[in-house]
This record gives sequence, structure tokens and C-alpha cells, in this order.
Amino acid sequence: LREALRDRLVRTMLVTSGAVTLCAATMNVGELVLAQEDLGAGATGFALLVSAYGLGLVVGALRAGRDGENSRRLYFAGLGGVALGMVGTAFAPTLAVALLTFGFTGAANGLFSTSHRILLQRVVPEPVHGRVFGLAASLDGWGFGLAVIAGGAIATAFGGRALFGLAGALLLVVWAGAALALRDRGPRLAPAISAAQG
Repeated sequence: LREALRDRLVRTMLVTSGAVTLCAATMNVGELVLAQEDLGAGATGFALLVSAYGLGLVVGALRAGRDGENSRRLYFAGLGGVALGMVGTAFAPTLAVALLTFGFTGAANGLFSTSHRILLQRVVPEPVHGRVFGLAASLDGWGFGLAVIAGGAIATAFGGRALFGLAGALLLVVWAGAALALRDRGPRLAPAISAAQG
């Protein structure tokens, strides 16, 4: 596990996964405030937003799963798409526009999550898959827990739009950081460490 974490690609992917969970999971509390207070759409609007996101998530995940050879491109497209989708939601003037941004964000998250797992599977030797994926799941779990707490506080104090805007802006920073960290990596990703080292 130490050998795997010495690799910049593996570290970057683990950090981005936790960061995306931390920022995107704020939607779990922010979407209710957005629907009922900012958009005035009530319970029906909230249900429609959740459905739009879920549909987009399925579409994005299926797309990434069918195009495993382009996982690196889909990874960055998904990461940037989640950021842009959340920022777009912050400025959505109506429920109809918010449904589009929610569907887009869901699809982007599906692209990111699936391609992220495919890339990790390729660059980490099989003997340490369990440990690396377990660490990724732990980081995601902590990110989700912190997101619910922080998201609730921010939404209560500043509203749903502010929460989506802040989360999206932070994800744009994460996207830029990941692109900078991996800028010298070729499109074909070799295993980060050898099986013997694992």
C-alpha cells in the first residue's frame, strides 16, 4: 500500500475521489433547500430533481463502462462536468433549468465515478486492489459524512444556491489541480507499481 501511495497518479486519484464526494454529496441536503426555498418547487420539484440526477447518473455510468479505452478522458470530463453542473445549478432561474443541470451533473458524476474505478484498477496491481479500493472507499465515506454536516450548515446560513456555487467552485479547483498533477502522464496509463512490489 505504501508503494502504491508513492505514485502521484494513485495519490491524485484517491484525493480527487474524496474531494468529489465531499463537494458533490452536499447536494443531499442542498437539493431540498434549493427546491423548496430557492425555486419554490415544493416536494414535487424536489422529487423531480432527484429523479433527473439519478437518470443522468445511470446514463453517465453506462457511457463510461462501455468506453473503457478512453477512461482518462472521461475521468477529466466527468470531474469538470460535476463542477460545471453544480455551478450551473446555483444560477438556475427555474425548475426546468435546474432539471437540466441536475441531469448533467448526474451524468458527469457517473462518468467520473466509473472511469475513476476503471483507471485505479488498471494502475494498481491486483494483489493490492483490496487495500487501495478500501482506502478510496474510506476517504469517500469521510467525505460524505463531512459533506452532510457542512452542507447542512451552509445551506441553513446562506441558502441552496450558495451551497451549489461554493461546491462547484471548489471542484473546479480540484479539476485544475488534478490536470496539473497529471499533465505529464501519457494517454496510456502503465501500472503504477509492479506486482512484486505489492
